[in-house]
Amino acid sequence: MFAGDAEAAGLTTGGVRAGGARGMGRTDDGGEGTRWPSAIGPYRVIRKLGAGGMGEAFLASSEQDGLVVVKRIRADLAADPVYRARFRREVQAARAVSGDCTPAVVGAAPEAEHPWLATVFVEGTDLQALVSGGAGPLEEGAVRDLAGALATALASLHGVGLVHRDLKPSNVLMTDTGPRVIDFGIAKPLGTASPCSPSRLRRWVPRRTCHPSR
Repeated sequence: MFAGDAEAAGLTTGGVRAGGARGMGRTDDGGEGTRWPSAIGPYRVIRKLGAGGMGEAFLASSEQDGLVVVKRIRADLAADPVYRARFRREVQAARAVSGDCTPAVVGAAPEAEHPWLATVFVEGTDLQALVSGGAGPLEEGAVRDLAGALATALASLHGVGLVHRDLKPSNVLMTDTGPRVIDFGIAKPLGTASPCSPSRLRRWVPRRTCHPSR
């Protein structure tokens, strides 16, 4: 699942947006259809959360990590070097900022036959759905916390030479432990001519406004 694909499917990296969970049972459509795997890597698949143009997301679990979300490239795209490279960048970006106001990465296999990425399951609602769904504008304190969390996540990402490229309300998950930036599927190396340097971003962070997801 990648940015844009996840949005269309109602999914997030590491969580489920309001209305996003679907596909209960052991087939893609809840009835007669293609069966999904019983396990991906060390994780036992519980149910399919959804799918996009490039991948699928599953709720899964393991004794060590508990509930996780596993994202996996579609089988018909796994042999395509372009999609593999894109997924490799997503894994790199997610690992680089794991837990810094993002869902923590617990496992990944970007070189597997069917590449996958597992993050801590974080339940919440994306910012766009929260505001447009009746909650209305956030209060001042919540806006300050949101700004701090976004700056923390972006400073961490830029600090390792990457840029998100798709930061928008639907890619910010609002959770009980604070805002989380999600979906690094189109992350790219940060150019030297970036108008906003990591050091400048760090100066904007007033305090840590999200708690570690692990």
